[in-house]
Amino acid sequence: MRVDMVSNVFQMRAPKFESWFGIYYSVEDIDRSLMKLWRNSPSIDYSLYLPSKNEFIPTISSVHLEDIYDDDCQHSTSPSCITDDATMKIWYKRDTTYKVPFSSTYFRINFKEACDSVENCALSELFIHLLKDQLCGVIYQGRIAKFDISISFVDGMLELKLSGFNDKLPLLLSKVLLEVNSFMPTDDRYELMREDLKRNLMNHDNVDLEILLCEHSYHSNEKQLYLSDDLLLDDMKKFIRDLRSQVYIEGLCHGNLTKKEAIDIGEMIKKRFSRNPLPVKSRHAERVICLPLDANLVLDLYASKTIFVAECYFQIEQDIGLVSTKLMALFELFGTIVEEPFFNQLRTTDHVGYDVSYSTLKLNHVFGFCLQVKSSKYNPNYMQSRIDSFIDGLEVFFDNLDDESTIKIMHRKSCCRKVPRLWKKAIDCGLQ
Repeated sequence: MRVDMVSNVFQMRAPKFESWFGIYYSVEDIDRSLMKLWRNSPSIDYSLYLPSKNEFIPTISSVHLEDIYDDDCQHSTSPSCITDDATMKIWYKRDTTYKVPFSSTYFRINFKEACDSVENCALSELFIHLLKDQLCGVIYQGRIAKFDISISFVDGMLELKLSGFNDKLPLLLSKVLLEVNSFMPTDDRYELMREDLKRNLMNHDNVDLEILLCEHSYHSNEKQLYLSDDLLLDDMKKFIRDLRSQVYIEGLCHGNLTKKEAIDIGEMIKKRFSRNPLPVKSRHAERVICLPLDANLVLDLYASKTIFVAECYFQIEQDIGLVSTKLMALFELFGTIVEEPFFNQLRTTDHVGYDVSYSTLKLNHVFGFCLQVKSSKYNPNYMQSRIDSFIDGLEVFFDNLDDESTIKIMHRKSCCRKVPRLWKKAIDCGLQ
């Protein structure tokens, strides 16, 4: 047995000195009479006990080699679909490169009407908070056993990611999904988690333009916060029952798993969620709002008393077919040429904002670019007019741009981008 005692003050100076931390310490044997008393204690305090056994600690660390040299595994560069039905779609990819006893499983669970309204969206967020609180013990034990575990609410879906020793990965996944499928909140934790959600909504009130372009229906944090005080526990329980009445699950299994083991994981999930499948039209789909030609849409989100932001998004076209590589090259070239003049015009010459930036966006295979200006002096309407003026002048700018100037811009950018790689090499390995 080992007992560690730490204190700021001792009655006498310890005989040993630790030079690195600058502290005195001592190491002594525990008195035998005290050990005897502990063995035959007249009374037991049951609040002091040893932790339960961690069932997620692996006992087998071998690598499956029986199918690793199959032609299908060796020549497969992309995951293959091993399950595809009305309730589930599972992809599988065998690791043939690293050959370590680790595996990863990623799942996203589409629930019924998770974000069809502001109230549903707020209840879904609260459900994830409550679920993570319920799973904190399982997650802690899993992380002690060197598992990486992530539970989040993404695009109206529960996203679950598990990575670790494949020996105990199915067991950990089963424990997590059991709670996802059966958990119901209680009074003692509900109010605490609701207050935690309200704090998160207040602290993350900013709106991302990319989210607005990709979401089929977006409900701001401000609207959810307004409704959060009216979300009662009975409402939450009814919502959870409705939420789990229809599901559709997508997943990926990768690593030191055989195809049979991946299929078995899929069958285990089916047993956990043996309910009506979610209709195709209600499932999540990657989408981007298609802006009509010559559209000039303005969205007024919120205003700060000290900082104003104007952000303009210009949609180009979809990344489809063989021309996408050429489109990507032209897209990158356009950004490289335009970025510096945009900054010089609005920041250096016109002093419109203190932060002026250009960024390229590729949202779900749709090309576009953003021009953003932040100012504490001018309002968004004025900043947008200056951005529009810059865009209107681009045609003349490109007419006056020759091949030699374009090459110089590309060489300068390429040279600048090379410096961080050299710097990393210098500080990591040292240059002789």
